[in-house]
Amino acid sequence: MKIAHIMNMNFIIKKKQIMQINLLKIKKIIPYLGWILLFLLLFFRGCSSSTPQLATVKTKEITKILPADTIIKHEIVNLEKIVKDRTNEKKLSKDILDMYDRIEAYQNEVDELHDYYKFADSVQKDSIFKLLTEIKNFESNFEDENLKLKLKGIIAKNEVKEITPTYTIKAKTIQVPQLKFRLLAGGGLGNSVTFDKPLFIGNLGFQNAKGNVLNFSFDSEQRIIIGYNFSVFKISK
Repeated sequence: MKIAHIMNMNFIIKKKQIMQINLLKIKKIIPYLGWILLFLLLFFRGCSSSTPQLATVKTKEITKILPADTIIKHEIVNLEKIVKDRTNEKKLSKDILDMYDRIEAYQNEVDELHDYYKFADSVQKDSIFKLLTEIKNFESNFEDENLKLKLKGIIAKNEVKEITPTYTIKAKTIQVPQLKFRLLAGGGLGNSVTFDKPLFIGNLGFQNAKGNVLNFSFDSEQRIIIGYNFSVFKISK
């Protein structure tokens, strides 16, 4: 009976010792748990937002002059063929009808010039011939909310000889979604000053929308490290 009583007492003592050791471990861990909870609170506060975070970005204006194109295709205008090529619909759209009216007006001008030339004297015919065959410059400008386009060209012998386009992509201010969350992973290699104690480190990081990073690290000395990096300032292009 005495032996059983002694064994029971030893068991109770060992159990108390284990509980005391566990309590000591918990007491040691409690401060670290507090830091972990604080870092997690700071991190998720930087992630939470009721509305999507947008960053304002201003694009640069770009202007470029393209090389002159001297290979210009010329052909006799066939109004019916142009309309047929532009649409296969039975009912012509408004832009097709407007184009039809414009080309028809050009044809009327040409017909009037032909009639005038037919009954003109030699001086008038010479003047008309020079007018139609002299070298001319032309320029046309197009613009919308995104682009400016300028077309310059030269007409000689009553034909377009070259076209030079110049375009400008307008500067714009746009809004793009900001970073919400980013997972980072990496590692490192270290050593003592005398290079006799190598150290290996693995890192796991979580970045929130504000640029702050919550870090978890583990090294070859079996140490666990938690850290929090605050975004101090940033430089934008």
